[in-house]
Amino acid sequence: MENILAEDRFGTGGLGHTIQPTDWVYENLIPRVPQPFNWDIGYNVQAQIREITNLSDIFTIPIKNQGVSSACGGMAGAYYAAVLDAFKTKSFTDKSAKYIYAPIAKPGGGSWGGDIMKRIKSKGAAAEILCPSSEGINPPSEEFITRVSDITEEATINASFSESISYAFMYNFDIDALAQAIRDSKGLIILIRGSNNGTWLSPHPLPPSPSIPEKLIWGHWIYLGKASLIEGKKMLGGPNSWGDSIGDRGWQWFGEDYINSGRIELAVTMQFGLPKAYQFTKDLYMSMTDADVLFLQKVLNKSTITEVAVVGPGSPGHETYYFGQRTKNAVIRYQLANGIAPPLGFVGPKTRTMLNNLVV
Repeated sequence: MENILAEDRFGTGGLGHTIQPTDWVYENLIPRVPQPFNWDIGYNVQAQIREITNLSDIFTIPIKNQGVSSACGGMAGAYYAAVLDAFKTKSFTDKSAKYIYAPIAKPGGGSWGGDIMKRIKSKGAAAEILCPSSEGINPPSEEFITRVSDITEEATINASFSESISYAFMYNFDIDALAQAIRDSKGLIILIRGSNNGTWLSPHPLPPSPSIPEKLIWGHWIYLGKASLIEGKKMLGGPNSWGDSIGDRGWQWFGEDYINSGRIELAVTMQFGLPKAYQFTKDLYMSMTDADVLFLQKVLNKSTITEVAVVGPGSPGHETYYFGQRTKNAVIRYQLANGIAPPLGFVGPKTRTMLNNLVV
């Protein structure tokens, strides 16, 4: 398996973020003074996921490897999306960096912060298994990770079930503010500036020397999900996207020396809100095969009265794209229950209006 083991291959992908007047600023959104961070207790998102999902003590977040690509933004976004999804679903599903990165990659590689956040907010995050981010057992090339044609309809539909997300940027912070945000938002993404200074294979990378020319400084997106005292020093940790051979099995830590150097340029927090409301826009009828039918079956399966099937195709968790007799019968029961006449099992304007007021 190919891996990044030489520092001269580090440091591409983090293009930065241009401040927009419409940006939500994290500090402005907090309605109260945050509870001070307790460094003696610390915060470990991985341990919290084990607890809420009843996973074993040996569970670890799968480490990603961007290889020689510049897909760190997609990798960091996929880490964060998987974590937030776990807190909502009480299960862990690895998310695809390719699904996030391919449509927003810039010519020559890399991604902007606003593009990463907008992609996840508007299109969700697909399961890794439906849109693989690696080439077999090897990390991706830039050509592979940016191939938009690999994003299938199945992956797109899967991603659409992700919770809707709001995001906010942090521009002015110290290590305590970042630790508070990690605790309160189940992590955050940072844009870190670094240099190939001989420390990026270690658990504790160091900031670039002030004497390093700016042309040798690179940008990198990293998800952070831990805050802890290590040998008496305040440290923030996260799984990097350079494979599990670096740092502590892929995790690295950043201390006050890095934050105070000004080389952590910004941080971004995300929050999951209510599930998106799926909007039905066309008529649905017998013998039809369409993505809308899958969402229709999911709505119908929310009630035992209108359930498409108890077991097998069409049953909860096994919805299909096909509008068959069972779906028609379920639609008739739905129409009867909601006073839609005549109850013909055909999804037309009246039934669509009713469905579009529900949250899938």
